[in-house]
Amino acid sequence: MTIEEFGKNYGRYFSILEAIASGHTQWNDISTQTGILPNSIGKYLDELLNYYDLIERKSSVFSKDNGKSSRYYLKDNFLTFWFRYVHKNFSLLENYSSDSMIPKVKEDLPNFFGFQFEKFIIDWLQRQCIENNSKFPFDVVGKYWDRGNNEIDVVAYQEKGDFCLIGECKLSSKRITSAIDNKFQKQAEIISRKRRFREYRKVVFVGDIAPDELKLSLQGKGIEIFDVVGYFHF
Repeated sequence: MTIEEFGKNYGRYFSILEAIASGHTQWNDISTQTGILPNSIGKYLDELLNYYDLIERKSSVFSKDNGKSSRYYLKDNFLTFWFRYVHKNFSLLENYSSDSMIPKVKEDLPNFFGFQFEKFIIDWLQRQCIENNSKFPFDVVGKYWDRGNNEIDVVAYQEKGDFCLIGECKLSSKRITSAIDNKFQKQAEIISRKRRFREYRKVVFVGDIAPDELKLSLQGKGIEIFDVVGYFHF
C-alpha cells in the first residue's frame, strides 16, 4: 500500500492504521488517538474496510451490533507489525536512532505476540468447526468484551446448544497461575448473564508443551490445557 493509492489524505489513513495496530481498536479510541473527530472517522474506516480491504470489523460474541462497540483490526500480520513498530518510530529510523527504538520494541513484543496468539487460536478454532472436528463442535467462535471492561479471550458455542467453551490464551504455560480457576468461574458468571448454558468447558490454550504435572493439577479443577505445539507436532 503506497501513499499514492491513499491520495492527499494518506496521513489520516496511516494514522488510523497505526492506531489500530497499536491496540486502539474501538471507534472512539481510534478517534482520540488520531485526532480525527468521531463523526468524520467513519468515512475512513469504511474505506479501509470495504475499498482497500486492509482492516476487518469484529463484534463481541452474543452481540449483534456492528456499530461503534465493534473493534477494528488489521487483516495482515506484517502490516500490523510495520504500523505498530516501524511507522510509529519512523523519525528515529530516519535519524539513525534505531538503538533507542529497539528497547521499546523488545518491551512491547510480548503484547504483540500475545494478541497474535489469541487471533491464531480463534482462527484455528473456526477452521476446526468448519471441518467438523468432533472435539470442537461449535458454530460460533469469537472473543467477548463488554462495557464493563470484561474480556474473555475465546468463547465458542452452538447457537442451538447448551454447551459453551471458555478459553484463555497463554503463549507460555509458565504464565498460568493458581488464580486461573477463579478467573474461569467469574467468566462463566459473566457469560451466564448473556445466555445460560448447562455446561462450560474451560480450556487454556498454550503455545508450548505444558508439564504433565500442571495438566493433572488443572484437570482436577475441571480445566483442560490444550498445547498447540503438541497438536501440530512441530
